Amino acid sequence: MNYETIGIHISDLEVTDVSPFGIWLLLRGKEYFLFFKDFPWFQDAAVKDVFHAQMESENHLRWPLLSTST
Repeated sequence: MNYETIGIHISDLEVTDVSPFGIWLLLRGKEYFLFFKDFPWFQDAAVKDVFHAQMESENHLRWPLLSTST
């Protein structure tokens, strides 16, 4: 039996959730969890900024609203 995907593929990257421990990503159909202990710059970021993720290239993710300078 063959199954068809309904709808169109609109994104290779999506932040799906933010928890007290980290963030969940859906990247090309696979789920990943980024722990705050490993990626501390996300911990104090505004949630709206964390959800604004982009794929810069095949192997590079970017969060343009997160600033590295204060």
